Amino acid sequence: AGFLEQEQHFSEKITSKESIDDLKKRVHLITETYEKLLTGIGTAKNVLANDEVNRDKLKSKLVEIDDLRKKAIKWKLLDEYIGDANGNNFSNFAQSLTLNNLIGLANQRLKHLSDRYLLSKLNSDFDSLRVVDLYQGDAERSVDTLSGGETFTLSLAMALALSDMASQNVRLDSLFIDEGFGTLDGESLEAAIATLERLQHDSKKTIGIISHRQELIDRVSTQIRVEKGNDGKSKVLINGI
Repeated sequence: AGFLEQEQHFSEKITSKESIDDLKKRVHLITETYEKLLTGIGTAKNVLANDEVNRDKLKSKLVEIDDLRKKAIKWKLLDEYIGDANGNNFSNFAQSLTLNNLIGLANQRLKHLSDRYLLSKLNSDFDSLRVVDLYQGDAERSVDTLSGGETFTLSLAMALALSDMASQNVRLDSLFIDEGFGTLDGESLEAAIATLERLQHDSKKTIGIISHRQELIDRVSTQIRVEKGNDGKSKVLINGI
């Protein structure tokens, strides 16, 4: 009687009209689906974990890229100012630095040669050389406006500055000048001679002057003269030694 009661109880609980075989098939399909879902969940978790790792790597790479961009700024600037296929920009850039350095050294020399002028540094590669006139409220002037004597003084300062640059690696105890005297008037020539005498006294350098001007010949005691003979041959005479 108890068995019959239990069977009746379970029969009352079954509400599906499907057969037991069909129900078993449905259970089997649901179980497979469940297992596939579990597998999918596991796969999704792995994907999320890998994504988290990749995100951390990406953050590190972004920091590295930002650092490289900052470092690249100076190279971009160098490329902008001096980079070209033929190297002309770099050559011009290096020459401008050298010229500005030369102007600075020339101004140091000018302080002892003239109390009126200083050379002006270039603001661009296309600037012409200019001077600052200290007698005219530091007004800038073109070197073309200078007199012969003033031009000679500036040229001498530039020549001495070149000597200073060269003597950084090699000692130079002598200076030879072979230009400019022929174009000077009497007053300018006298100023040039006085400048050279003061330079020779202050720097202790041996200064050689190559010129045909009689005024210079009369002022310089030690001379190496080249005279042409009647036979077409020249001879060297040394005076004052």
